[in-house]
Amino acid sequence: MIAPYLDAAVSGDMPAIDSISKVKAAYPAISEWHVYGGIGGSFRENRRNNGCTFYRAPVCYTWGWAYQAIVKDQKEDAGRLYPWLTATVPAEDGSPMPTLQWEGYREGCKDLGYMVALERAIARSESLPARSDAVKEGKKLLDAVRAGARPGDNKDFDVLRREMGEAITQLFSQ
Repeated sequence: MIAPYLDAAVSGDMPAIDSISKVKAAYPAISEWHVYGGIGGSFRENRRNNGCTFYRAPVCYTWGWAYQAIVKDQKEDAGRLYPWLTATVPAEDGSPMPTLQWEGYREGCKDLGYMVALERAIARSESLPARSDAVKEGKKLLDAVRAGARPGDNKDFDVLRREMGEAITQLFSQ
């Protein structure tokens, strides 16, 4: 038997995540929850949606769609045809060249990797009294992300990533 699943669109806002949580509680038979969103908007939106927002959402995995079909003269239209929904545009030699939207998506995935690594480092260190302060600091970072309090802008994403890296290092160095 194939387990039921649900796809839900989330664009980074907390009300949408809260709605998914309520629906999920009402339908416990649905075993897998997926979030999708296009590679759209700014670098920051893509980074947020595929990093912090996905981490906060009560779902199993995320995926994004993007336009890749460029009409007419590819080089002429590449920058005008849905540039905010395009992962790549043709380079001079015709090979795919990533857009800022794709780079934001990629950076969000890297941010998510740091969040998951910190979560795992905390889980491995919770039973060790010598690491209790580092565990508290790591949890405080993740709690701020879950609450939607961080990050606010592109610079803050980088600061958050650095702080998570430092917290992971602290958890393994004591």
